[in-house]
Amino acid sequence: MDWRRKNLERVVDEIKETAYDEGYKAGHERAVKKRGLPTPSHPEILEEAVRVYGKEPQIDMAIEEMSELTKALLKSRRAEAKPEAYECERTTQNIYEG
Repeated sequence: MDWRRKNLERVVDEIKETAYDEGYKAGHERAVKKRGLPTPSHPEILEEAVRVYGKEPQIDMAIEEMSELTKALLKSRRAEAKPEAYECERTTQNIYEG
């Protein structure tokens, strides 16, 4: 999976160097206002990732990232509700991780 991330970072860097201009930014802002929904600021990066790695692997990666976000949000909610329980959980996790 590390090689995928490195290749994607390379692609992103190349696209950033050549594809972004003020006209695109203005078009993006108009689209957000018109639709009322956020749109990717660089859809060409997403399209390139799908072209390079395929649709299914990108869906799998998105699901994995969303699950990590969900886990972090739930931990944050628990920490706010019961800070002492969260500290105990972190101590236990540190012991297991060494």
